[in-house]
Amino acid sequence: MNGFDQKFLENLNYAQKKAVDAPRGQVLIVAGAGTGKTKTLISRIAKKILEGVSPVNILAITFTNKAAREMRDRLESYGLENPQWPGFIGTFHSFGARFLRSRAGLVGRKNNFVIYDSGDSFSVIKKIARLKNIKSPSALRSYIDGRKNCALEEGMEEKLEDAFLIYEQVLTKSNAFDFNDLISKPLEILRNNPQERERAQRTWRHIFLDEYQDINNSQYFLVKEICGDNPDITAVGDDQQTIYSWRGSNFRFFLDFEKDWPRAQVINLTENYRSTPQIISASQDVSAKNKFRRENTLSATRPNGEAVRIIETTGEEEEACWIASDLGESLGKYTNAAILYRTNAQSRALEQSLVYADIPYVVWGGLAFYERKEIRDILAGVRVCNNPQDEQAVDRLRKNLRKKERDSFKSAIEDKLPEGPAQAIDLFLTKTNYMDMVRNEMTSPEERMENIMELKNYALGFSSTEEFLEKISLLQSTDKDHKKAKVQLSTIHMAKGLEFPIVYVAGCTEGLLPHSMSFREEGALEEERRLMYVAMTRAKDKLTATFYGPPSRFLMEIDPSKYQFTTSHGDSGMLEENEEDYISLD
Repeated sequence: MNGFDQKFLENLNYAQKKAVDAPRGQVLIVAGAGTGKTKTLISRIAKKILEGVSPVNILAITFTNKAAREMRDRLESYGLENPQWPGFIGTFHSFGARFLRSRAGLVGRKNNFVIYDSGDSFSVIKKIARLKNIKSPSALRSYIDGRKNCALEEGMEEKLEDAFLIYEQVLTKSNAFDFNDLISKPLEILRNNPQERERAQRTWRHIFLDEYQDINNSQYFLVKEICGDNPDITAVGDDQQTIYSWRGSNFRFFLDFEKDWPRAQVINLTENYRSTPQIISASQDVSAKNKFRRENTLSATRPNGEAVRIIETTGEEEEACWIASDLGESLGKYTNAAILYRTNAQSRALEQSLVYADIPYVVWGGLAFYERKEIRDILAGVRVCNNPQDEQAVDRLRKNLRKKERDSFKSAIEDKLPEGPAQAIDLFLTKTNYMDMVRNEMTSPEERMENIMELKNYALGFSSTEEFLEKISLLQSTDKDHKKAKVQLSTIHMAKGLEFPIVYVAGCTEGLLPHSMSFREEGALEEERRLMYVAMTRAKDKLTATFYGPPSRFLMEIDPSKYQFTTSHGDSGMLEENEEDYISLD
């Protein structure tokens, strides 16, 4: 046992050791970016086991499978975990699935149930929407999500509530659960069955929650049912990295931890091991402007590094070219880099510039721009405008459009061919009602519409449809060796939890970051600021923020002494704010 003690307690700083050694009870570990939260949480679990806690009584919840694997691997390296380990380490959804395998009968299913993914469930929703004459299946899905995540009260909208009940009947008849059910159904069982609730509280007497700031309503209520009155619960998180409210997360649970547990101990981890002092200082200038936050000032353990850079460019294309050029000069010194951006649509210009610069890249957690469904559909339409005998393009439209829309588009082409790619895109969108289809029938409609507008804006630079299609074909045909890729393109949301030697935050422009949709709501604007903070704190050694047009208000919040400002042409000067560029919340 002593050997184990030395292994997992070595190199813990004072605050980390305090968290690991905290007595039984309710503990909140406020872990800023790069402060070693995973190491601290795993060490606390290990300490519990070595003190005599049975693994069968441990419930450790993470938000990603990757985090769960890391936790299991780390415990195994301590000699405390193996494939037959009786405790539970995994995501909320994997816990819910395991819980239901022996209790499905309590909610009208058999134990050999199937789990519908988002595509399966949306197919059911679209059929019900047609049956109930609901114009937008996406709106129905949002209602169902809200009901299952305890975000909406029963019967708020009679028509949608009726459709929701039909959806539940279909899933029950199919012996299926959707992903939301993996949380909502265990919660239902624990609320309605005192014996099951008491059994759960006896079994999982020691609860560990990672990324607690990302918890949603139903997950919170599920944890509360398992906890009982005086639980041994350890929650870890950082309220300044709460960026998933659109997915239902509610960081108020993190801020109100002591209200739930008045005797709770709160421990702040403040020593950052990831980033240089320059990066930490600049990022904290941004996060400090939020009103709804816990105070947790970070300090750097690393020596001074390079100054944070802010680069002004004249437009999206020049921004992408500048980043590619700068990357070409930097990659020899560093092993890898990331280009982060607010919306998926921004990847188009960046991908193009990296291809031209012969820099291998990979789009993290998503599709490259020209591989996205809506882009491929529209390009098929443009190809048919250019060549009505293009059988591949015709076949794609046949598979993805209704006959009425196909016929309308075909008639328009036969009547008059569009002049140029932008006009061809407009014709396709108009005659096929494609934007309505995106808005009402596809997942992530706002994101897809931004991608479409990006393609259309790019097409405006071409008078020849042939040239436009040829350029895109050449970009797509470029040999991309992902194994050699040193550059990762990613939305900021997808990059959370990752770190890179070099980070470029592209599009730090008012209206992009913060996104224009956040301007009228303080809570939304604060989440955009947290998004900027997450982007900045992914950087270990070198951080560059680029913009064109009015600079993001978040850049203006950084003390000018903490960054180096230049234009893409090498001119230095002052980053100046024009108040007319910003929409006030006052």
